[in-house]
Amino acid sequence: RVRNDRWICQDPKEVKPTMSSKKPAAVMTLAVISSEGDVMVPHFFQANETVNKTVYLDVLKRVVVPWMKKTAGERKYTFQQDSAPAHKAKTVQNYLEANTAHFWPPTFWPANSPDLNPCDFYLWGRVEGIACNTYHKST
Repeated sequence: RVRNDRWICQDPKEVKPTMSSKKPAAVMTLAVISSEGDVMVPHFFQANETVNKTVYLDVLKRVVVPWMKKTAGERKYTFQQDSAPAHKAKTVQNYLEANTAHFWPPTFWPANSPDLNPCDFYLWGRVEGIACNTYHKST
């Protein structure tokens, strides 16, 4: 985010200093939530790790799909994701179609729907708000 704020004041002490970093720390995170309120413990990728189709598929196999099967049990569920390049990879699509109860392919994914994309329209903003509430030193 680029900010270019200007302040007009009589006394420089009236302007509150703000801390920011030109290259803020970031972390790639994968989260899964259900309409029943189940929340998977977030999976944090390694620092500077590129999440390509191979990395993403490995996490689906080791973490996400086993959690979904354990959590959902006999309940029917639909697995949906956004349109990140790793999510759209054919190998990922084929794996999910074969290993989840009901999988929505990219042609079914809702565009910009707060009701159908709770991670994009609620979760990530909430997580960022909590994480950025405290100043963190740059590394």
